[in-house]
Formats: sequence, structure tokens, C-alpha cells
Amino acid sequence: MERSPAKSQRLVTRKLLTFAGGRRSAAAALVDSRWTASAQFFAMIGRHAAAPVLLAWGVVTVVTIVLCIDPESRDYLLGHGRV
Repeated sequence: MERSPAKSQRLVTRKLLTFAGGRRSAAAALVDSRWTASAQFFAMIGRHAAAPVLLAWGVVTVVTIVLCIDPESRDYLLGHGRV
């Protein structure tokens, strides 16, 4: 017995949606766990008044160090030695 193209297409679509639905619920669980972790992190930061400022300057410092490690990027940032 041969299936019609429309029936085969519906079957494939149904299988793909079932597969995607399982993936979506796994992704939702992952996002939910990350959301909980980030909420705990922000609650911890909220307890200390200086923490946000220190974190921001820490990120700026790390990015500056990473950029200045490479001589080519350091030269580009400093203007190629021009005064």
C-alpha cells in the first residue's frame, strides 16, 4: 500500500514536531536552571553595595589586559605610535 504525498508529508511533519518538542522542553529546563543560578548570583551581588562597581571595573580590566597582550591590537589601540 503506497502513501499519498500529503499523508507522508504530514507524517514527517508530525515526527519533526515531536522531536523538536522534546528538545524544546530540555532547552526550557536548561534555561530555567540558568535563570535560577543567575537570580542567586544577582541576589548575592545585591547584598554588597560595592560589588556591581567592582565587577564592572574587573571586566574592563580583564578586557584591557587581553587586548594589550597582543602587540598588534595594543599598537592599534594606541594609535600606531602617532602623537
